[in-house]
Amino acid sequence: MVNAYTEDLHFIIQEGRASDWLRVVDTSFLPLDDFAEPGQEIRLQNLDYQVKARSIVVLIRR
Repeated sequence: MVNAYTEDLHFIIQEGRASDWLRVVDTSFLPLDDFAEPGQEIRLQNLDYQVKARSIVVLIRR
């Protein structure tokens, strides 16, 4: 998900269950928390995701 807008945007993931999705990258987080090491990805709790202004989120589905 890419948010190039100046305000936060709300995204809804269209497929699967929330627990199927892992967050790998969220550039709105502080360094060291923005990129997950392999095996340390964060499992989503719901299919709604707020992407902060001017940031990128990468998810993988497992």
